[in-house]
Amino acid sequence: VTYQATKKNTVATSAHIHSTIELIYVKEGSFDAYVNEKNVILSEGDLLLIRSNTIHRIFARDEEKNGYHIIKINPSLIFDYSFGSNGEKYALEFILTKEESKLLFTSREVEDTGIKPYLETIVRESEEMGYGSDIAVKAAVANLMLGILRFCRNETMERGGEASELLNETVGN
Repeated sequence: VTYQATKKNTVATSAHIHSTIELIYVKEGSFDAYVNEKNVILSEGDLLLIRSNTIHRIFARDEEKNGYHIIKINPSLIFDYSFGSNGEKYALEFILTKEESKLLFTSREVEDTGIKPYLETIVRESEEMGYGSDIAVKAAVANLMLGILRFCRNETMERGGEASELLNETVGN
């Protein structure tokens, strides 16, 4: 976990891509994020989910103070915490980018889904680095990912679809 602070109207991070899942948790200010060229406006308390191997860049908007926490997660973590072929299904939700893939969790959704305490634990334990912090961070990341998976599944089911047609075809369920 790292913290990125930027001045107003500046590039926070240039366009790049990596194999990890990246979460951007906005602490203060606001940003324009471009994920595969789709513009997402981020405000304080919002969480941006950037799937693995996705081109993204971030610009600070016009607030004096802008900052966010970057949480990078290796997709293999999902396999470590799941049973059998479920790991494949869960991991694909964070690896495959589809047009309808959820990117932004507003501050309200972060609160309502119950994932905010996990985000706060990840940030706090990463900053303190006390005895057992590494275990605390991994446990909080696992719970955070579970919360995101369940939220996305429920949202998809409410729209009347399966969790993911592509996911079902790929894994064979």
